[in-house]
Amino acid sequence: MLDTAANFIEELRRINWKYREPQQLDNGKVAVSCGINGKSSHYDMHFFFDEDNHSVCIRVFQLLRVPIDKKFQVMELINQLNGNYRWVKFYTNAEDDVNVQTDAIISPENSGKVTVELMVRTFRVIDEIYPKFMHAIWSEA
Repeated sequence: MLDTAANFIEELRRINWKYREPQQLDNGKVAVSCGINGKSSHYDMHFFFDEDNHSVCIRVFQLLRVPIDKKFQVMELINQLNGNYRWVKFYTNAEDDVNVQTDAIISPENSGKVTVELMVRTFRVIDEIYPKFMHAIWSEA
């Protein structure tokens, strides 16, 4: 297993955070996943540690599905949010799901604490903005 992923798992164990067993991917990356319960929803976070031990990407897939008639409102919100948040970025995929990403440069020495910190920051942003997405989807305007 990559040192960065191993140190992240060690930090998760230290803080008693549940996670799914890491997976070695065909492209050399190691994937680790865990769930977080927020005020409005449950989020599954996926961490992909690059084989060079120098970066991690955090992804939340299918945060929500965008109805076709609300795509414009949601895209406006995504543009606004991407301008407001440095660490966390939002995008839609071909299936009209809103996905979330956070990318960071790390090292084996700091990967545990830095990745947990990014997990918390990403979670806080998602939990804060999730009601804004719901408003964009359910509002009549």
